[in-house]
Amino acid sequence: MSKNLFLSGNIGAGKSTLIRECLLPYLAAVGGFYVQRIFCGNELIAFSLKPIADKLSYKLTLKVDDLEGLDNLFLYLDNNGNWQSNNDVFLNSGLEILQSSIQKNKKLILLDELGGIELHNQTFMTEVYKILKGSIPLLGVVKAPKNARILERVNAGKGVTNVNLMFIDYLKNDQNTELLNVNNIDRNEAASRIYNFVEEVFNG
Repeated sequence: MSKNLFLSGNIGAGKSTLIRECLLPYLAAVGGFYVQRIFCGNELIAFSLKPIADKLSYKLTLKVDDLEGLDNLFLYLDNNGNWQSNNDVFLNSGLEILQSSIQKNKKLILLDELGGIELHNQTFMTEVYKILKGSIPLLGVVKAPKNARILERVNAGKGVTNVNLMFIDYLKNDQNTELLNVNNIDRNEAASRIYNFVEEVFNG
């Protein structure tokens, strides 16, 4: 089994939900981060970078009245309805989360997800590549090219498509990494592949 497993697929395919279900019994030994989607009513208004902590705080979505007081927002709608980005979130919080995961000797690092604006942040990505080549297993989600193109259409995602394709090519050619497209298999098979990977890390 490969040291690293990355999932790719359509928006709404359930990749992050499947990962969360498989990781819940082992969260104390899991490091890394996930992306929380923030809604106001039914409208998606922001994305926040969140560290893995415990079951109660591991929430893939959050409903709010406004963005006041929320931190680590790397993509968000401004008052004019335009998407804005803040790559410093990866330079500061993202980098600290990854380095802390290594220092605390976590058995697995979650990267859910990569493939967006953070690929422009060389300092953060240097740490990601270092972990990819290291001894700690990685479980993650990589943004599919067509999802990167959706992000490219707004100013906040400028230049994402090309770096996304380059990162995916890197993962495809990395002998330590399996790239699983969940569009090509049913949910039960995807869940089984993730479960087997997690069980191998913690009980193998």
